[in-house]
Amino acid sequence: MVLTHLARLKKSFGLLMLMQVVSTFSLSFVFIFFKEQGFSLWSLVLMDAILVMIGVVAVLCFNTILLKRFLLFGILGHVVLLFSLAFFQPQISYWFYSVILGLNMVFFWLPINYLFFSTSSMKTNAMDSFLYWVAPSLISILLPPIGAYVIHAFGYASLFYLSCVLYLVPLFLTYRYFPTKIESTIHTNLREEIMRFKSLKTISLVEGALHFFAMLIIPVYALLFFKTEVEIGLFLSYMALVSFLISFLLAKYSDSSQQRKKPMFILFLLLCTVTVSLAFVQDVQMWYVAVGVYTLLNTISSPLRLAISMDGRKMEMGFWRIRELFLNLGRVGTLGIAVIFFYHELYWPVFGLFGILTLLYPVLIQYKLKNVR
Repeated sequence: MVLTHLARLKKSFGLLMLMQVVSTFSLSFVFIFFKEQGFSLWSLVLMDAILVMIGVVAVLCFNTILLKRFLLFGILGHVVLLFSLAFFQPQISYWFYSVILGLNMVFFWLPINYLFFSTSSMKTNAMDSFLYWVAPSLISILLPPIGAYVIHAFGYASLFYLSCVLYLVPLFLTYRYFPTKIESTIHTNLREEIMRFKSLKTISLVEGALHFFAMLIIPVYALLFFKTEVEIGLFLSYMALVSFLISFLLAKYSDSSQQRKKPMFILFLLLCTVTVSLAFVQDVQMWYVAVGVYTLLNTISSPLRLAISMDGRKMEMGFWRIRELFLNLGRVGTLGIAVIFFYHELYWPVFGLFGILTLLYPVLIQYKLKNVR
């Protein structure tokens, strides 16, 4: 079953896996790197808030997507980012991080999303989403400790320089093999695509916000508990390890039964409870337990969230462009609020905000997507 999906997705899946390998190996340690350079927690949240604002502007500006050229620019952007982290002052590389990864919302993620899901259908959406979201996280089980060892033995610069070299592999393969039978230049119309995106606008705003709770808020807040790169590496491996098997089984069940909503309500009720409880954890042991439960539930729900958005839609570039726009708009609002609370070291309102959004998401699904079972 999985091999059949992989055979259909092999090139785009392979590129995504390679990018995940190098990104996990290197960028997993960006937050602790900046913290050790004297940056506060609120400034790390601000860094990603700037990133998503740039992402919004980039999505609005590019009506024409050049698949191969954009993918190459996106991968080269990662090389430039890592070079800046190794060579420039942290105050400069801070801005490189926000600008390059913000632009990569268009240069890398729009093309890879389009290529990855171009052959998806109602019968494969959940499993394809599983392979997109969860399968690459297997890499995260081993790579963060390896990255932590490199930092401990040779320093951050060595990790970043080595990662620059590793990015040459996906860069070469993209240049050599992408894209094949699919048109390499795609034009989209912003106004028309927004009209087609009906019923998904508010859902995508909330979904985008929830993405960055797991990707940003938890890793940054975890710096209150963990002080070294080794602790961070082990923590990230732990987050990846607790989620894989159950996510696979649930995605397979979801495609075979076409039942999306039933597991969503249960999952998001539990997620809301765990999200709010994270604000009250005081020691490392309980943090591991609470984040483990959250990561398990969040990773289980991620493929279903994406599958729900895809069901009944044509996987055209316009869909991915407008989805990316509304995902980032949701992130801009919530991260802006989070920056203010982190600045004042008031963390519990942030967890409360994301808890409310978590509970709101399945309600929106119920009332806006009548065709989803």
